[in-house]
Amino acid sequence: MKVSFFVCENSGYSQFKESLGELPKCVEVTLADNIENIGFGRGHNKNFIEISKHAKFDSIVVANSDIEILDGSLLKNLHQASGGEHVVSPQIVTPAGEGWYAGGTIGALTGDLRINRRLFRSGFRKTEFMCGCFFMMPRVILKDVGGFSEDYFMYAEDLEFSIRVVRSGCLMYVVDEKIIHRVGSGSDGEYSPLYLYENTKNRRKCLNDNKLGVYPISKVFFFIKYFLARYVQLFLIGDSVSFKYVMRAFK
Repeated sequence: MKVSFFVCENSGYSQFKESLGELPKCVEVTLADNIENIGFGRGHNKNFIEISKHAKFDSIVVANSDIEILDGSLLKNLHQASGGEHVVSPQIVTPAGEGWYAGGTIGALTGDLRINRRLFRSGFRKTEFMCGCFFMMPRVILKDVGGFSEDYFMYAEDLEFSIRVVRSGCLMYVVDEKIIHRVGSGSDGEYSPLYLYENTKNRRKCLNDNKLGVYPISKVFFFIKYFLARYVQLFLIGDSVSFKYVMRAFK
């Protein structure tokens, strides 16, 4: 089995290598890294082009540097679950062991994400979107749907990619494996101005471009959740500066 890891964040390169731990002899890993932060989608696409020159790899693992692999057999197990045709992901937990991602759906009416954080012990769960911090896909997926959209600098690029994968007829699953994700801004309930701007802008773009949900329900729901609710939340903590970034995202 040949598996290639792609890591976007140069600052976490050495740390990520250490998180792999001791791997089974049947697993070969190539770590590709970018010198600068050029954006999630653009960074991974650059690595996809590089790896396309090497025919020996049949599976690709997209991964961030801020994850920790708990079991050295993870890659082998994911490869078996993929079967060369499915996109698969382990369950993702916080350092405290709480469920952070275990699959999810896209609301038929609202077009909003419904993340399933309830962990399961055996089997698998079908999902409508992957979390960009870690998932494995057959190499053929790149030929069928292409790489990540570079219209998104950060946030929502994994959602947009997942939508194209599902619409191509490929199935996506979360399996009964676990990794730890050291969550960042927005993931743990704390919002940086950059997160508020990029996440709001790109979620809105993805919603509109892919015609998610039912109009006008999806539009109204998005405005309430990502504008009004955030306004109230930031107002209560006295952070009027951050809300300006939300307003910019709606322009």
